[in-house]
Amino acid sequence: MKKIGFMIIPILVVIAAGLMLPKMMSGAVSMTTLAPVYLGVIFFMFLLRPKKGPSKSAQQVMDEVYDDYCKDAFAEHPELEKKFVAAVNDFGKSLPKSALNKLQSLSDECATKQQKYAVAMAGALICRSTQDWKHAVREYNKAIVLNPTDTLAYNIGDCQQRLGNLDKAIDSYEFAMELNPESARYPSSIATACVGSGKYDRAIGYAEDALAIDPEYAQALATMAICYGLKDDPVMHKHYSVKAAEAGYKLEKIDATIKALKKR
Repeated sequence: MKKIGFMIIPILVVIAAGLMLPKMMSGAVSMTTLAPVYLGVIFFMFLLRPKKGPSKSAQQVMDEVYDDYCKDAFAEHPELEKKFVAAVNDFGKSLPKSALNKLQSLSDECATKQQKYAVAMAGALICRSTQDWKHAVREYNKAIVLNPTDTLAYNIGDCQQRLGNLDKAIDSYEFAMELNPESARYPSSIATACVGSGKYDRAIGYAEDALAIDPEYAQALATMAICYGLKDDPVMHKHYSVKAAEAGYKLEKIDATIKALKKR
């Protein structure tokens, strides 16, 4: 209903303005007379504005948490599952603080690793959605102790990188690479973090490792282009820029990154 109102009202305002324009030009109706009407319309549109909700819905959180490791975590404890679902539903209602408080309380009641993992993962996903990277790291660390996976290690690295903790991010990406050496994502992520810390030669080495796994990995190709641009090697910069663009990476982003890093 709100979306419909938000679309229709501007149309009505334009129509009304068109109808009133001749009268305003003739002096029959002044702008002062119409000002309260337009202010009222603007206020009404403000009330109908779409509200930005969480980037993940409650169901998405549930789907990500209930993986093979903990899908039966609460099977024999329906009262705990009820509390868990209530916490996640609070997040779905855009009440992340309430959701996290309920999860924190619930964690003290959890007896099994699977239950504790489910609660930690839900907390981490909620913190990520609210861009609370510091607390997301805390929750992911709880989860990875219980069930170490390359995805969790990568997520910790990603949060650390967003916090500006590049060395810690690299450590986590390296752990992810140890757990899954067949993925180009992890050496590429290390390369990206190395670029941020000014270690361009090291970044090139890890980007090459990623490309050895997947020669068309866009992020790694872009990293190579950025590094050679920063090292003032126009031939290699152009070579990898073209390949990155062919893989779907925007050249504007490469140029913007180089300019930003040169200003530091």
